[in-house]
Amino acid sequence: MDPIPTTAGFKAPEGLLGRFGVIKLWPDIQVAEDEVIARLDNTAKLLGLECVVLDHMGRPLHEGGEPLTQKDLDFVIHLHFSTPKTYDIFSFVTLWNPVPFFHDFGYRSTSENLLTHDDFLSCQSPGADLHLRRLITDSNSHLAPSFNLFHALSTPILPPTLGDLKIFYMGINWERLGRGGSRHQTVLNILDQSSMMRIYGPETLRGVRVWEGFDSYQRSLPFDGISVIEEIHKAGICLALSSEQHKDAVLMSNRLFEGLAAGALIICDENPWARQHFGDSLLYVDLRNGAEPVARRIMEHVEWARTNPEEALALAARAQEIFKRGYTMDASLAAIYGGLEARKAELAALLRPVGDETATRIVFLAPDPEAEYFERQVEAARAHRAQGYEAVLLVDERDLRAAGKRLSAMAQGDAVPPALRGAAFFQRDSTGKVVRRNRIGTILKAEFQAAPEGSALLFAAPNETLFSNHVAILAALLSRHPEADYAHSKAITRLTDGKGEPFFGVENEFDPLSRDPGAPIGLGRFLFRAGAFHEPVDLLLESLDLRAASGLALYAKGVSTGRASLIVDRRKPFHLGLIDGGEGERDLHGELRPDLEAIRDLHPARFDELDRANRLREELRDVDTRHQASADVLHKAFGDFHTAFIDTRDTVRGMGAQGGAAGGSPLALSFDQLSIGNRRVLIYQLLQALPVPRVVWRGLRGLARGVRALLRPFRGG
Repeated sequence: MDPIPTTAGFKAPEGLLGRFGVIKLWPDIQVAEDEVIARLDNTAKLLGLECVVLDHMGRPLHEGGEPLTQKDLDFVIHLHFSTPKTYDIFSFVTLWNPVPFFHDFGYRSTSENLLTHDDFLSCQSPGADLHLRRLITDSNSHLAPSFNLFHALSTPILPPTLGDLKIFYMGINWERLGRGGSRHQTVLNILDQSSMMRIYGPETLRGVRVWEGFDSYQRSLPFDGISVIEEIHKAGICLALSSEQHKDAVLMSNRLFEGLAAGALIICDENPWARQHFGDSLLYVDLRNGAEPVARRIMEHVEWARTNPEEALALAARAQEIFKRGYTMDASLAAIYGGLEARKAELAALLRPVGDETATRIVFLAPDPEAEYFERQVEAARAHRAQGYEAVLLVDERDLRAAGKRLSAMAQGDAVPPALRGAAFFQRDSTGKVVRRNRIGTILKAEFQAAPEGSALLFAAPNETLFSNHVAILAALLSRHPEADYAHSKAITRLTDGKGEPFFGVENEFDPLSRDPGAPIGLGRFLFRAGAFHEPVDLLLESLDLRAASGLALYAKGVSTGRASLIVDRRKPFHLGLIDGGEGERDLHGELRPDLEAIRDLHPARFDELDRANRLREELRDVDTRHQASADVLHKAFGDFHTAFIDTRDTVRGMGAQGGAAGGSPLALSFDQLSIGNRRVLIYQLLQALPVPRVVWRGLRGLARGVRALLRPFRGG
């Protein structure tokens, strides 16, 4: 049967590529997002666009290589809150989940993930939109959503029908998996005996035949964006039920939209969203009345349709007309494309500095021009020069000539290539061999002294990737706070799980006194007013190494953005000349202690005040850790377990959020596949989750410190 197109004459605006991306987070697992991705792909073809499916790092799925850039795509759509943005392309994230789902996954970390994106797509849920408005209250780079994207589709849209006057239902019988029953399952048990239903969904889940014993069960359906619609059309009646969380958030799952596209008669629960947007064009049941009354009411609706087929068909046609007037996916995507450039300009206006624009210099620390990061730093310098910033590549002074040759070889016809300067990163012997590295603080000090009065300085380390709007966000923030000496951002951190796969999270806190030598404080998080520092530059930077930038910020007045717009790769810390492995870890601690003591020397009262605050925060975090759900803790500890439990968890949440069915078996977690570091983190976090009195932890920590002190002489340090 031919589908009915709903958008005619669409053409992508001039200047746009007509290509957009969508993120598939779990390439090897089927989840409800796969159905949405299939519908986006179908919609793109309907509109003459191209939809490119990407992995969570912005790379074309299953192709690997480098992440795509703004030159490749108009924008990217991120469908889930479980990961932050990790690619430098304008990105939308969908607001498709009730707030309780964020709490299930770890509220703070998942909410922070939302804020890494440039803009948001609403589905007109008051609860989901309210959650976002809270998060962006003080944002200097975000606005409330302007575009909608519903859990809908654009094709196929089939003519109104009553089909075989059977009720279509798709889902998972969770009761069979020991997850407890629900009114839905009880209602389905009753309806199954009436021979009115056709049930679809996975036949088996985790080895259990979840629909065994149901005469109404048919089969599973593929995630292709089409099969569900065709089966609803054949059945003629669609049962659209919501979870309690969806009803509280006034957020509709996609089962309603599937039924509308199929032209079927809709029987819906009391979700306020349905009544608000579709009024009396749907038939309703109130799930609060109990299973037997609900089942009886559903059967009454079916009997009415059988007795009054013309009226029932007219009702289905009226509901579909409402759907086609503003809720189809092609209408949403066409509106996004039509308003994209104006929206980008509106968001860019937030980043215009107040008053006279401050000259900003970005110093890319690239000591080794032969390293793999050098080319990436050069490209970043070029990109920021194109935005009007001064960009400087700082290499070791002995390698300045080699760096110049490599820069020339990489020339792309630049009118003015990025500036290249030498710095004393290393100390060498008479043969030129590196014997040690100089403190990072001395490198920064020279740059502060060379910076023009009234300018701003940002340093970027080799393990940092700046998004194209990162400097603009900080510069605009600093211009709005003339009393501030610096602006700083949050950071997206990159780690590696036990199988070598990367995973990402948002680092919230700026903690210059952290005892963790690998803490992702970062250099690129800070934009300093070059002329704001006098005595601290001489006293602190001359003394500091790993904590150079943060130590300087500690004794100045700063202002923070809620945005995380750079990536700090914790797998490759910027600790030049340190040994890898266990000795390197011990070396890091040895390098860190002098930094902390130097910071304390300058202002002991301030140091002690912050140190006490840190210890209090640590105790509060310990309490929170012991009482939080372990899922979020484990997700942060290592990424391979995330893949293992996401099958089960997203089957539940994905079903709830989008009304789809998911199959597949969870991956087994093997402890011996984890790295040694991740094993330690896991064991530590699990121990911390135990409700042990604080005094016991203090005693154990004291004992551990004593044992380390006894063993130190035997370990050579």
